[in-house]
Amino acid sequence: MTKATIQKIKDLDVEGKTKKAALDVIHQKFPDRGIANMISNNLAYTAESDHQTVKWCVNLDSILKNIEKLSGFEPATRKYIGPAFFLNGDKSVVYDDDVYWEEFPLAEMHTVEGAGHYIYNDKGKTTARLLVESLEKIEN
Repeated sequence: MTKATIQKIKDLDVEGKTKKAALDVIHQKFPDRGIANMISNNLAYTAESDHQTVKWCVNLDSILKNIEKLSGFEPATRKYIGPAFFLNGDKSVVYDDDVYWEEFPLAEMHTVEGAGHYIYNDKGKTTARLLVESLEKIEN
């Protein structure tokens, strides 16, 4: 995520609203359902009552302050020679398999049709099935 995106999230007027009202605000600024749901996962209830309101459960100021340290990928000094499993949604950014195989030579890749970046949200049953199949293969 970029600093601008984190700032856009921070600027959302959701604190003190009900969860439904907060979700409405999030969906207005982030129309992609997967992204809006991911953002809403960072809300926590403030009270135990029928009139619960939400607040952010992450420190957005700290994330903004440290975004450069939190983002980016530093390749490992050694390749990982073991089982690895990557899932991508075909509506997300899909890298060439060679990008993965360079660091994970035994990697298995799957592209889930109809899923975006948050495949577990868009295609939960397919994601679960592929994870179980991969873990069973590793176990055997």
